Amino acid sequence: PIYNGQLERDEKTFKLTTDHWATYILSYHDVNFADTQNHWADNTITYLAAREVIKGMTESTFEPDASMTRAQFVQILANMSNQDLTASKGTAFSDVNENAWFAKAAAWAAETGLVTGSINGNGEIYFNPNEYITRQDMAVLLSRYLSKVEQKKLTEVKAEVVFKDSDQVGSYASSAVKDLQKAGIINGRTADSFVPRGNATRAECAKMISTLMQNYL
Repeated sequence: PIYNGQLERDEKTFKLTTDHWATYILSYHDVNFADTQNHWADNTITYLAAREVIKGMTESTFEPDASMTRAQFVQILANMSNQDLTASKGTAFSDVNENAWFAKAAAWAAETGLVTGSINGNGEIYFNPNEYITRQDMAVLLSRYLSKVEQKKLTEVKAEVVFKDSDQVGSYASSAVKDLQKAGIINGRTADSFVPRGNATRAECAKMISTLMQNYL
C-alpha cells in the first residue's frame, strides 16, 4: 500500500510521492468496522485502516472510544513512516521483549529519538508499553515525528486557542500542543478545554494522524 497517496478533489487524479519510477495499480481497499459506522471518526479511521497504518482490535471492531496504549501509538507512527524496520533489532528498553509484536517499532522510535523512556533507580530504561498515552504526550510524539522523521516544519493555519486548562499542560509538551493546534493538527476535547493529561482515545489518535498525513506527507 502507498501510505501518502490520496485521491484529489476532482476525483480524477490520484497523487502520491515516491523516490523511484514504477507501475502502480489503483484498487479500493474496503475496510469497515462494525463499531465505527456511526462514529464521528469513521472516515478518518477508514482512511488509515485502508492504508494499513492503523488496525482494529479485531478484524471487525476498532473500539474507537477505548484508550490508546503507548505501544499501539508507536506502532502506528512506524507504519506511517513506511520504513523498513527489519534493521531495528534488539530493544533499548528493559520492559520490551525483543519478540513482542511492537518491539521493532519501539526500537525504531528509540533510534529516531521519538521516545526516550523513563529511568528507574537502577538505571534501567522503561518504555511502559501498556500504559495509555495522554493527549499531551501524543502531541509531543506527533511533533517529534514530523521534525525528526519527516524533517518538515508545521505551517500556522489557525489562530492560537488559549484553553482554560492550558496551565495543566506539562512544560515539556507546551510548545508541541501550541504548534500543532495552530497547524490544525489537534483540537481541544471541547471548545475550550484540551484535557492534556487525559488518555487519548483511539478515535482521537486516528483523527490527528490522518490530518497530519493529508497535510504534510
